[in-house]
Amino acid sequence: DLWRPREGDDAALRPAVRALIVTGMAVPVLFVIGVFAGSARFERAFSHKALVLTWAAQRANNGERLVYVGRPPPSAEFYSRGKVTTVPDNATLAPLLDDPAADFIAIRAGDLARLPEPARGRLQPLGEFGDYLLLREAPR
Repeated sequence: DLWRPREGDDAALRPAVRALIVTGMAVPVLFVIGVFAGSARFERAFSHKALVLTWAAQRANNGERLVYVGRPPPSAEFYSRGKVTTVPDNATLAPLLDDPAADFIAIRAGDLARLPEPARGRLQPLGEFGDYLLLREAPR
């Protein structure tokens, strides 16, 4: 009988129960508002969709590849329509940096730190997307 009012109380419910009901209704509404308010930011900042869209908007011609160092996430393959080039590690990235095409490189920060300095110096940062950095190779 915790929900019933005290004797002589005109209120239909006890104040504590009323507060609990109001809080129980407000929390889900605030959660939904938060999800919708933050979803655009999360999509821009963390997704491979945003990374691929940045690559597509920045490239000057179809010869400029999007190269992932390491295995790319399936979403990157999907949003690029299968046009992602993959290299397993930094050592296999070097020949791509030496060819005449100016490519875009998606790489984790830790892998970038292990890249030799001359190669790092040729890469211009375009954005950070979750764990990945998108870099543009300077044209030769």
